[in-house]
Amino acid sequence: MVVVDPHHTPTGEVADLHLAIRPGTDIDLFNGIAYLLVKWNYIDTAFMDDCTSNFPAYAEVIRYYSPDVVARQCGIRISVQDLERTAKYWGKAKSVLSMWSMGVNQSSKGTAKVRTIINLHLMTGQIRKPGAGPFF
Repeated sequence: MVVVDPHHTPTGEVADLHLAIRPGTDIDLFNGIAYLLVKWNYIDTAFMDDCTSNFPAYAEVIRYYSPDVVARQCGIRISVQDLERTAKYWGKAKSVLSMWSMGVNQSSKGTAKVRTIINLHLMTGQIRKPGAGPFF
C-alpha cells in the first residue's frame, strides 16, 4: 500500500510507503510514475491499442517528468528512490486499486488529477479486471 498525502496520518504509518508530497504536486507525482512505467516498459500496449487513443500525445507530456525533476517538485520528503519504488510496485502488481478522497476531486485541478490517475491505470491495463481500477 502506497499512501500519497502531505500530512502524517495513521494510514500513512501502516503503508508500505508514504509519499508526503508538497500540496498541489499530485500531477507531477503521477506523471513521474508514468514516465518510469514507460521507461521500464511496464505498459500494456495491447490494452492501449484496443481501449485508448492518442497515447503518443500523453507520452510527449510525461517525458518532462523525470525522477529528479519530480522529486524536486514534490518536496524534500520524497526521493527519487521513493518514486522508483512506487513505479515498480505499480508496474509489477497483478492488480492495482487506486482510492482517493474528495480532496483530489475538489481541488482547483481536480479533473486533471483524476485524469492522471486514470491514465496510469489505462497505460498498464489496470482497469477492467478483478481487483484493479480507479475507485473514487
